[in-house]
Amino acid sequence: MSLAACRETPLPVQSRMPAPAAAQETLAELAAHAASLEAASGGNLLECFASVPDPRDARGIRHSPASVLALCTAAVLCGHLCAP
Repeated sequence: MSLAACRETPLPVQSRMPAPAAAQETLAELAAHAASLEAASGGNLLECFASVPDPRDARGIRHSPASVLALCTAAVLCGHLCAP
């Protein structure tokens, strides 16, 4: 299958139960905090994530905290609020 054909093929729709009110409030609070962090960092969220200190031991680290936080942010923005 060509790349052009892949782009034209729609993704399957997944049904999700609505988030409880407490989760909605928490997400709204996180979104507001993320917006303030974005404004404080000059509009670059990755630079903001790069400033987060890494408390892990240096042995065995494969991914930077910034990349992990960016992937988590992308997942939440796509609607993934909990592990399956």
